[in-house]
Amino acid sequence: MKNKSEKEILDILSNAIEKDMPDVWDKIKNNQKSRLSDIECEMPTPIKPRRNLPIKRISSIAAAFVIIIAGIYISLFYGGGILKMFGNKPNMSLDSRFYIVEANNTLYYQDFTDGSKLYSMDMNGGNRKKLCDDYVVNLIADGEYIYYQNLNDQKQYRIRTDGTKRELLANVNGDVVIHDEFIYFTGNNGIYKINKNGQGLEKLSDVLANTLRFYNEKLYFSGIPTNNDSSNGGIYKMNLDGSNIQKISDQTTHDFKMSNNYIFFQIYGNKISHYIYRINIDGTGMKKLLDKELTTGTFDIKDNNIYFISSENSTPSLYKMDINGANITKLIDNFEATTINVIGNTVYCYHPSYGGRLFKVDTERKAKLEILTNYNKNNTDK
Repeated sequence: MKNKSEKEILDILSNAIEKDMPDVWDKIKNNQKSRLSDIECEMPTPIKPRRNLPIKRISSIAAAFVIIIAGIYISLFYGGGILKMFGNKPNMSLDSRFYIVEANNTLYYQDFTDGSKLYSMDMNGGNRKKLCDDYVVNLIADGEYIYYQNLNDQKQYRIRTDGTKRELLANVNGDVVIHDEFIYFTGNNGIYKINKNGQGLEKLSDVLANTLRFYNEKLYFSGIPTNNDSSNGGIYKMNLDGSNIQKISDQTTHDFKMSNNYIFFQIYGNKISHYIYRINIDGTGMKKLLDKELTTGTFDIKDNNIYFISSENSTPSLYKMDINGANITKLIDNFEATTINVIGNTVYCYHPSYGGRLFKVDTERKAKLEILTNYNKNNTDK
């Protein structure tokens, strides 16, 4: 039998994890280089394969691989990661996300049934078409192009909505917003701006940022606390040219939404809160909107309504309420999702169970339909 190289053994192990535990593999890949890629690209030095790899060496490689995975989770749970942000809520998740956008009455999405590649489908879940083989996240559509991050190489790309003219834009892997002819994105050491054609890269801010939003001709972003500067955490705003940076809130948050001159968020960091809070866009008037905690840490806002997952008597359900925290309505009982995207009158809900399941929820009829799944049809447990 031909002895396998270290790289071949590691590939076998990684492929097995990616196949059998895709949600775990997403966590590993997302945290592998998250916010750490450089603007300049350096090619790694190739490793020469060894011959006649002994059995003891194979065992040590497998053990090292397990230790690496365990280390990632230890750092997440004890070094400022998931437990620090979510406390003891096992269903809370930032990494178990599904990405979907709409343009010209077509949905563009990350197909978790085919290696998280970029696909399109009609609004009812039919006419599926693969557009490219990249592992896509952070999708944005402008009607002509789909902009996305490719986790395979940690770079930003765009591709036409018909799957042609795929182009590399920048060697970064952060959050992205588009306004007029410019793309704004977070990098490993600040916030950058580039033309939509990939030309004219410009650094706007040195603040290490996570979520990035465009609202009322300004950029809003959440700062990430670091070991060297814990005061970096909070919510900021600045002009589109990077000038007049202002910290408007000291509240540390990972994700936030903006609507009707308000910012909606959850509090993470040292002080954990699984409730939805609201502040004015100048940072004043902080208010907790309701006493229900979010079960999975996801919510979306559409037409002055907030859609979220919360539990009552240990049973999670999909709810909506208005942006003032009133008129709470249960839409779907006994239902859970780690990502919620509202498009029109439809709520698209994803959950990583059974390798991934995507539902569409009709908010008027209060009915759900599973439109994409890795679920084993022989298992009748819904």
